[in-house]
Amino acid sequence: MSQTKDRVQDLNGVRNWLDQVQAFSIRSIRDVLSSWSLMFIALGFAPFLYLVYMASFDSAPASMKAGLSIGLGVFGSMIVCLYVFGNQLITDFEDQRYETYRSMPMMPSADLIGRLSAGVMISSVAFLVTILVGAVTGASYSIRGFSSIPIIVAAFVFSCVLWMIVSIPMVMASSNERYAELLTTITAVIATLITGNNGVMPGMAMISQDLLNFIPNSLSTRVLSYHLIGEGGYAEAGLIPPAMPSSMESLGLLAFYGLISAVAGIMLMRKLYNKKVLPR
Repeated sequence: MSQTKDRVQDLNGVRNWLDQVQAFSIRSIRDVLSSWSLMFIALGFAPFLYLVYMASFDSAPASMKAGLSIGLGVFGSMIVCLYVFGNQLITDFEDQRYETYRSMPMMPSADLIGRLSAGVMISSVAFLVTILVGAVTGASYSIRGFSSIPIIVAAFVFSCVLWMIVSIPMVMASSNERYAELLTTITAVIATLITGNNGVMPGMAMISQDLLNFIPNSLSTRVLSYHLIGEGGYAEAGLIPPAMPSSMESLGLLAFYGLISAVAGIMLMRKLYNKKVLPR
């Protein structure tokens, strides 16, 4: 009898956790949809930058357009992960919602997973919109095969998780929403610039090209480029050298980044709920 009760309690706990995940996810998406400024930043900024880049070129090969759109698409996803995710978190801090959450049977992991799932969905739209604009302007994409699809999804998700977790300590260190927005935006811009538009323009990188296949944002972008640009188009797109990250070790490194950051994120959220770290 006691075992049956334990199973019922476990099932109820799982249902409650899933309900909380769904609630945080839906709320995060609604916040973006209800704000025109967040909508533009999340979905329009990267395509706008792509069109600005294209206007500066008299002509560009289709593969170069593809590489540029992928790099800026990843930048758009980073803006969502850092700026939008961080904006929603700092708003909850300033509105003292965590005081309410602490008085309720809320689960820190459900809070985090709900926000992360919403962030991944919004980030994927930001990325796909940029890719669509690239296709309309003549960019040429070519998926290597059906096996590339799960790799593309995994590389993108791991990258998004990492950047959303990175925004959490930034928000904690910020005194208000304005500083948090500035800090997260600058982080996305600097990371993109020093890696040569997230690794799709190695010649413009401010660091050694050999590091582009190891730094999270450029590694994920180059993995996506390897699977979205036709074989033989890498040189024309300006993606090599260094060699493209074609091995599963590259995806494994991204997975490591994502999983470690997720664990760190859960620990940070637990501290928030335990009042060990309080926003100023």
